[in-house]
This record gives sequence, structure tokens and C-alpha cells, in this order.
Amino acid sequence: QIAALSTDQLTQLETADLAALSTSQIRGLSTAQISALGSTDLDALSTTQLAALTTAQIVALTTAQVATMGTGDLAALTTAQWRAMATDDVAALTSDQLTSLNTTALRALTGAQLSAMGSADIESLTSAQFAALTTAQVAGLSTSIIAALSTTDIAGFTTTSIRGLTTAQIQALTTTQIQALETADIAAMTTAQVQGFETADIQAMSAGQLAALLSVTPLVLDLDGNGVNTQAVGAGARFDLTATGQATEVGWVAGTDGLLAMDRNGNGVIDDGRELFGAVTPMADGSRAGHGFNALAALDSNGDGVVNASDAQFGSLKVWVDADHDGQTDAGELKGLLESGITGLNLAHEASDRVDNGNAVGLVGSYTTADGATREMADVWLAREVGELPAADELLAAAPTALPGSTDGSSGGAAAAAAPLPQRSTLDEELMRHNGTLL
Repeated sequence: QIAALSTDQLTQLETADLAALSTSQIRGLSTAQISALGSTDLDALSTTQLAALTTAQIVALTTAQVATMGTGDLAALTTAQWRAMATDDVAALTSDQLTSLNTTALRALTGAQLSAMGSADIESLTSAQFAALTTAQVAGLSTSIIAALSTTDIAGFTTTSIRGLTTAQIQALTTTQIQALETADIAAMTTAQVQGFETADIQAMSAGQLAALLSVTPLVLDLDGNGVNTQAVGAGARFDLTATGQATEVGWVAGTDGLLAMDRNGNGVIDDGRELFGAVTPMADGSRAGHGFNALAALDSNGDGVVNASDAQFGSLKVWVDADHDGQTDAGELKGLLESGITGLNLAHEASDRVDNGNAVGLVGSYTTADGATREMADVWLAREVGELPAADELLAAAPTALPGSTDGSSGGAAAAAAPLPQRSTLDEELMRHNGTLL
């Protein structure tokens, strides 16, 4: 009989009459009848009656009806009902309604429903609600919503939620949001996610955040002509890629290829990632390079897109061939570029999705040899075994040997990395001075 009523007749019923309907009678209402109910009519329904609505009836609710539902009514809805709710209806929820949702209801929402919410609605969610989001839900958030999240929201993500972020979402994060990421969250990220960090993101990270990175980039040179090759983390190399004073097991360059380096403090060894060309290489203004080609570009003093003998610091560049791949600079492993037959390093590069032994070859360019050939030079995200993170006081302590250009933030000349300390003449410098081979 109830189902036979027209929508006009239904709306003429007293609220007491509606409240008296059984759950089976409620379920018998047509979608048209449901859509015709006014806000007063909906308010008259008990939570038990609302919980009895079919998914089709939930879909039939208008945005105006949903917007007037009380927090108690919303709490009564089942997960199936929440999943069935139209995205327009979800978008119509007020901030008060959203903050009243329990974690079960929140986790029932699809990515499309969450994305339908406005930035202000998303920001109204509590930290506990953010922590309740599933990886699928996090992955479904639009980049505009991600970019609008507060630092409190970012800090509210669990490590599981963080692993749900796509590279596009990571790229959408602002530097302020990046600084709000907890070290445990960064440590939980995959290498693919870490590759999503932009140069400004790396520059904005604290020492503790850098120490938590699962992989860090230096430039690697293909010396044997078969492309850049690496070895997996755990194969024996230990090195402080992040320059935080903590050497860890790392993915490493193969013994037949080399790392581009600069012995900035003139002690004859490559101490940490600051003396390679990669994410943590110090720039003249005190910032970090972010990636190897950016670090190398700082040495292109004449701006021609190639770092060669025409550039002031070319003679200070080295190739580190770690033949025993232990992460230690042994005698004979560090050679000048000209001594190694390398005449120019090209700054042009393109993105790559190649993975070699667990190390992501992120950016690929080339260098030129003395015989005119070109070989691969790549910015490789070397995997790291992130162990126990160093304490804050250790990370903030001054380095035992200051690397020029990494502390005072002063600039000089072109946007070049700070010049190395004076040191004795090298074979490369002699070659450049005589413009030929020494006999």
C-alpha cells in the first residue's frame, strides 16, 4: 500500500506516520518516493529505518537530502550504503558531517567519492581519519587535493598510506608538505616513489629525512661501452650516500664502470655523497643539487651545455672506479677525466624507467671520449639498506671536515658548486696545461 502512494501523497504523510513505517515498508518505497522526501521527512526516520534503505534507494537520495542528514543518521549507514552513495552526494557533505564519520564509514568510501570532495572538505578530516584511509583510497586522491593537504594531514598518514601515493601525487606535494613527512614515512617509500621527488623537494629535506631515503642518486659513467651497470644492495658496498655521517649498505656501481666525483676537501678519498654528483651534492648557495645532472650543470661555467676543458673546474673532476666495489677509495681507484680518456660531459638527458639490480636508472645522458665516441652517463637511484636512523643530535652535529660550499650558503660566479681546496697538480691538470699526452 505504501509503495502505491504517489510522491505527492507520500509527502502529505505526517512525520509520525513515516516514523511508524516498518523497515520492510521503508525498503518497499520506490526510488522516486525516496527522492521526493523532504528534509523534515528524512529527519523523522529513525537510524534503524535509514540503515534499512537499499543501495538503489541510497543512490536516489538527492544532494539536498544528504546535506541535511544528521551526524547520527550518517553514522547509521552501512558500508554498502556508503559505497553506493553518488559522488555528488558525497561532495555535498558538510565539514561537520565529514568529521563525524567513523573510520569504518570513511574506509568504505571509494577513491572517486573521496576525490569528489573539495579541498576544504578533505582538510576538515581529522588526523585519525586520515590515518584510517586505505592505500587504495590514498592513491585515488586527486593531485589537487594532495597539494591542498595541511602539514598536519600529511603527518597523519600512516606508513601504509604513504606507500599508496603515486609518483604524480608525490610530485604534487609542496616543499612545505615534504618537510612534514616523517622519517618513517620516507623510509617506507619505494624506489619508484623516491624518484618522484623533485629537485626542490630534495633541497627542502632535513638531514634526518635524507638519511631515511631508500635510494639516492649519483652520476655513473659507462666505461666499458655496454651501458651503465650496477650491483644490488647487499653485495658488499657500504657508503654514506646521503652525507649524514652514516655509511649503509648500498647498491653500487659495477667494477667496470665509474662514479663521477670531486675530491672537494683534497684528502685523496671520496668521503660521502657530497663528493659525488647527485642528490646531496652541495651547490654554491648551500642547497642540495637534487640530481646528478643538476649538480654537474653548476660546473658549466660558459653555459654551452657541456662540461669540458673550457670550464674552470673540469680538471678537478675525477672518475672513481671502485674495482673491489667495497665503497672505499683505494689507491689507484681515483683518476682524472682526461687520464681516463673523457673529454666532455653532456648535460642533456632524458628520463628512463630502467631498473638494474634493484637500482633505478632515472636520468640518462652521455659523455664524449678522446676518440670522439659517446657513452652512457646516468643518474642512478642507488638502493640503500636503511637501518636505524641516526639521532637528531648526530644529524645536526657539524661535519668533522667542512666541504667547501656546503655550509655558508655564499655564492660566487656562475651557479657553480664551490671550488675545491687548492691541492697539488694532478695528471689531468698537466695534460690540460700541455694540451697533449705526457711522455
